[in-house]
Amino acid sequence: MASIDPFPGFAVYGGAKAWVNIFTKAAADEGKPHGIRVFAVAPGAVETRMLRDCFPDFPSADTLAPDDVARLVEACWGSALASCSGQTLFIRR
Repeated sequence: MASIDPFPGFAVYGGAKAWVNIFTKAAADEGKPHGIRVFAVAPGAVETRMLRDCFPDFPSADTLAPDDVARLVEACWGSALASCSGQTLFIRR
């Protein structure tokens, strides 16, 4: 999410994530002739130990479960997104 909604103190992090978005598009364009599809998954806050270690007071109501992200990743190789490639898929609460 930092690539489209950066927050104070994380400018370099947001810039790196923006690079991932454009890299995803470029990789999809290069892979298309070979039948390769490419996606980037950009979750908001995910309820993990790392999140809690870094941001112990982050509201639980605003976090995703790891399974929410896993379902989106699984959808990337399913028929629902068969005609898509090169997108950054944003998911957040």
